[in-house]
Parts: sequence; C-alpha cells; structure tokens
Amino acid sequence: MLGLSAGLIAGSVAGVVALVAGAHDREPVLVLTRDLAWAEPISQADLATVDLPPEAARFTVSQARLGEITGKVAATNLRAGELLTPRDLTTQAVPGPRQVVVGLRLEPGRFPSAGLIPNTPVEVTALSGASSSIAEASPTTSAFRARVVRMAPPDAEGAVVVDLLLPDYAAHQATSAAATGAVLTVLGPDH
Repeated sequence: MLGLSAGLIAGSVAGVVALVAGAHDREPVLVLTRDLAWAEPISQADLATVDLPPEAARFTVSQARLGEITGKVAATNLRAGELLTPRDLTTQAVPGPRQVVVGLRLEPGRFPSAGLIPNTPVEVTALSGASSSIAEASPTTSAFRARVVRMAPPDAEGAVVVDLLLPDYAAHQATSAAATGAVLTVLGPDH
C-alpha cells in the first residue's frame, strides 16, 4: 500500500512539474499596434510581440517571421491588439493587375451617412449631368461595382472624396461618373 501511495505522489509531483514547466513554455507572436485598413502596407512599427502557449501560437504569425511580414499588405481591415494570422496578409498590392483606383467626389446625400470603410463593396451610378441636387440630376443606365479603398474626411461643403478600386474595363465609366457626379450604394457582403 505504501508503494502505491509513493507511486501516486511521484506521479502527482511529475504532473505538477510538467504543468509548471509548460506554463513557462511560451512563443513570441506578432500583434498589431494600430488599426490597419484593407490593402494598407504593414511595417515593423505596426507590430509588437506577445508570448503565447505553443498550442495557441500555431494559429498566429511567429516573431521569427517578422522580416517576411514587412512590405506585405493587410488582406482585410485589422484592429489594434489583434493577433496577426497568415490569413491577414497578402502580397497583392492595390491596384493589382487589370485594376485601377479612381477618386470620386461625392456630394452630401449621395453616399451613406455612416461613412465607408475600406473593402466595402459598392455600386456607383453616374448621374446624367452635373447638378447641385439629386432631384435635378437623373441616374444614367450605366452603373458599375467597385470596392472602397479609402474615404477622405468631408470638406467644408460636406462632400467627400472616395477612392474606389475597380476593374480597368470600368475606368471610362468611373471617370465619367467623376465628371458628372454619382450616387454610391453599399452592397451586401456577397457581392
């Protein structure tokens, strides 16, 4: 009986030693120090390290890969304090092949009041003639889809400039919309 008790105690001690040793076994991984918008380049200044247990660290980007990360771009909108994962990174620059970025100045009432965040899918409907009010300007039959790259703060008149990413074949429609005015509609995530 004494041998059984000694064996249990020895096993328990070994378990505690393994638990304590595992608590100190940590791996440094990368965490974001500031918000990054979709398609924004990532620099070393945007990253810090935290130590995680190995089982959690395997889903993140190791500090050892810091040199590989610099120069890549955010594959989605990222928040400060989030752990960096491989899915958060891409090498695809904006604009990519066969894409263009066009800036549209939008008058108040021609875009959602909540503002636009990067990577939001939108439909742009050009207006047939520049006008100071939507009631006087009618939509044309041509509309095109795009993604928001960034939105500037409103100017003194409440208008904003929105940079849009679109296929190069829609560039003519976009420049026409920039010249005559446009209405921007936010689309759902499946677009």
